[in-house]
Amino acid sequence: HVWCSFLEIAQETMLDLLAPAHAEDHTAVMSAGLELLELPGGGVHTLGLTRCAVASITDVQELIDFGMKRRLAAQKLVGMRGRSHVVFCLYVSPRVADSLAADFTGSACLTFVDCASTTYCGQDASLDALHEAFKDLAIGGD
Repeated sequence: HVWCSFLEIAQETMLDLLAPAHAEDHTAVMSAGLELLELPGGGVHTLGLTRCAVASITDVQELIDFGMKRRLAAQKLVGMRGRSHVVFCLYVSPRVADSLAADFTGSACLTFVDCASTTYCGQDASLDALHEAFKDLAIGGD
């Protein structure tokens, strides 16, 4: 099973970029109240963050595109540009189909972070790198 999450952190507020759209009201999404929960033994979990199941690289790209459109709309709404961080996570866990796989309970999370820069160039280089990494994985590259 594979899932994705996508969030933006700006001015001490977290925006769930994959939350289901409610009309054109982006302020409702911004004030959804995402909270960070520190886990025992290390790690952090974001309470209330949407995770979307994906089955292909095309699904992942569509979610990134959706999230980026939501990000730009929210930035226009609040008049803020360029000073935010974006975090895209890809979660992978095994399907338990047989007794051999049932013994494996591990899962993994691959996290891509685009940190705020001092100027806004209009593109997210790390998201471009993410797209290239997915293309390489799809064709069996390194």
